[in-house]
Amino acid sequence: MRKRRILPVLREAEFRAAVAEPGAWVEIECVEAPDPVKRYRGQWVFYVVRGPEERCVLVKTNAHERIINTMEGVVAFAATKLELDSVSIPLVAGGINSGMRSRSK
Repeated sequence: MRKRRILPVLREAEFRAAVAEPGAWVEIECVEAPDPVKRYRGQWVFYVVRGPEERCVLVKTNAHERIINTMEGVVAFAATKLELDSVSIPLVAGGINSGMRSRSK
């Protein structure tokens, strides 16, 4: 069982609004590295960072982290729902890629 993190949480609508704020950026964390045997399925979690001391995790309606299991899903969510200017996917467990911003402004 995965250990839950103690961070501020945002549901998708709030998360999307936070991403669109000036100065905010998105981080994607690789929780489980993609496995080539399983068609490169892995686990990724999204965060929005709004300054040096505010980092919020994207959650589902039940307040559990929203985990995306495919690289295609990460790209689709980042490009269509979050409207990010670029997508950088970490491929090593524990890796975090950041600096992705909303392209809506």
